[in-house]
Parts: sequence; structure tokens; C-alpha cells
Amino acid sequence: MPVKVGIEMLSAIPGKCGAVGNLWRNNMRLLPEADKDMEFFFFLTPSLKVYYDTYFKDRPGNLEFIEVSVDPENVIKKLLAQEIEVPRLLNRYGIDVHFTSSPAPLFYPVKQIKIYKVTALQFFYVPEQVGLKQTIYHRKAAPRKAKRSDLIIANSIYTKNEIVRLMEIPEEKVCVIYEAVDHDLFNTGRAVDEHRAVLEERFSIRYPYVLFISDLRPYKNPLLLIKGYEVMLKKKDIEEDLLIIGNSILGYGEALKQYVEKSPFFKRIHFLPFQEPYDLLHFYRCASLFVYPSELETFGTPPLEAMACGVPVIVSNKTAVPEVAGEGALTFDPNNIDGLVDVMDRLLFDSGFREKMVKLGYKRAKEFTWKRHAKETVDIIRQLAA
Repeated sequence: MPVKVGIEMLSAIPGKCGAVGNLWRNNMRLLPEADKDMEFFFFLTPSLKVYYDTYFKDRPGNLEFIEVSVDPENVIKKLLAQEIEVPRLLNRYGIDVHFTSSPAPLFYPVKQIKIYKVTALQFFYVPEQVGLKQTIYHRKAAPRKAKRSDLIIANSIYTKNEIVRLMEIPEEKVCVIYEAVDHDLFNTGRAVDEHRAVLEERFSIRYPYVLFISDLRPYKNPLLLIKGYEVMLKKKDIEEDLLIIGNSILGYGEALKQYVEKSPFFKRIHFLPFQEPYDLLHFYRCASLFVYPSELETFGTPPLEAMACGVPVIVSNKTAVPEVAGEGALTFDPNNIDGLVDVMDRLLFDSGFREKMVKLGYKRAKEFTWKRHAKETVDIIRQLAA
């Protein structure tokens, strides 16, 4: 009998999926290919099913979408579905392995093998940036889910160490499977001029720019980047504008825009909302420089995507970001704005060094593939289900 794997995704919201949505989209794409003898059942909200149907019009026979009628933005109903409906569906479909990145179900006993993928730790560090209710729930639920799970998957060594420390989990119960880059999407296969034409036609972007892509939260440090960019403009005559792409979280995007409105350089700092991956490709390819100053990440995918697109990258030296970026990016201390300005200056004006970093970044990004991620994932599922 084939091993049946049930993957619950009720927390994902179309248009706000970000890195977690990217993770599961690539799992949908490659897990069925990595082990054709396994069957994969993704439990989705109606809106999310429509969203992913656009990617998977011709699904393989071992991939099935199961619709769960709930609105992911209705927190109470979503939690009830995770606690009651999903466990019932696991039993109905004869699922062997319950695989999720959610702490739910918190109370309902699940008899299946339980794999818990931890992708977020901000509830333990910056509760004021994620909300009181979310913090209380995750601080209680995540350790409990970890202790009741058969295996925990971390997406970096940093994350593994923090899971062990924060959730008091034995080290041997946590394995590391790195996330990756969709190299079929993010690459240098098309000329930059083609991407520039798309940006001009669809977004009226005709200027060179320094790029930031992520949710807009304080710990992501977009304000630090804005201030560093202002310092650069005061010091030197640079061509690049600053382009910030991401969803506003808890009103922080609006606060950033209010700051920029008072800046003498407000005409050169631009904001766009979250963009789908196939649109992000155009923005990466046309960037002069990608800056990721985040202080709190369990992995950090955007720097790798930028590297894969042939863009020089600067990252914070905090948490998992330098582990993932390796030698493919320049690092700086986010407590030191002058350090950020110095590395931006070097990559914008030293063409030889810039080319060196582009090559190192491209090489580093190639080490992270979703095929490898899928193989390591099905291998660990096979071991647990044996």
C-alpha cells in the first residue's frame, strides 16, 4: 500500500502567501515526482484551492487537493476546522502521515505519524510585531505540538538550535531540511531589457533601483534601509531609486510611507504591495542591488532568489540569514547604519567587486534546489512510515 501524506494548509491566504506559500507550492510541484509511490493530499481552503489550481491544471495521479470549507482570515473558524475537520478528513482518507507547519490541532488527538515543520519563531522574540492573541496561541501551542510530534523539520541550523532551546525539544528529534530557490522561475535566462520592458509597461518603472522584498514589519528593517539610502544620497550622486515590495503588517507599511513623505528624497522611494513569484522575477532581474536587512529569519528566501537572478546581495549578519547566504552575499551589522552604507557604496561603484559577488551569489543559489528539498523530505517520511 502506498504511504498517504496529508498536508494541511488552512492558514495560507491567497495573495499573502509569501515564503510559506512558496514552500508549499514547490512541495506540491515536486514531492509527487520525488516519490511516485506516495500519495499527497493537500487540505486547502476554497480560495486557496482556486489559487493553486492555476499552477496545477494537470496534476499527477498521486497529488490531490481536498477542499475544507473555511475562511482562513476567520481565525476562530479556521482553528475549529484544524482541530476537528482536518483530523476527521485524515481518518476518512486513510492518511498515514500528518504533515503541517501549523501548531494545530492543539487538543484533538491525531493517530497518524506527525511531522511538524517550524517556519516562524517571531512569536518568541517580537510579540508586539505579531499581535497578542497570535503570540499567546503560538507560545502555548507550538511547544505542545513539537513535543507531541514524531519529527520536527527546521529550515536551518539556526532554527533547529532555537527550537531545541525555546521549546525544550531533544536535539535528535529535529532535522534540518533547507528550503530552496525555484530555478525554473528565478534565473538569468532572459535578457534584462525584456524584463525592463515588462516593468515599464505594467508598473511604469523606468528607473534603476535598489530593491527590498519582504513583509513590512519592524524586524525586517526596511526603515534602516530607507535611512541608509538617504545617507547614500547625501554622500553621492547615485542613479538608483529605492523600491520596497511587500505587504503591510499591522499598519507598519503605512508608518513607513508617513516617514518617507517627510523625507527630502520622497520622490525616489517607492512602495509596491506583495507580488506573485512570476512577477517578482522581473523586479529581481532589473535591480542594481538587493538588500535584505532583516534581523529575524528562520531561513530567508529572497536573497537566494536575487542571487539566482544575477543580482549582488547584501544581508544582515543576524539569525539564519548569513548561514543561508554564505559567501554569496555581503553582510553587515543592522545596528550599524554606516556599515550598510559602506557595503552599498562598494557594490554600486566597484564594478569588479560587484561582478565577483554576482558570480559568488549565483554559485551559492545553485546549492539550494527544490528537487533536493523534496528528496530529503520524502526520504524522512519513508523512514518514519517504515
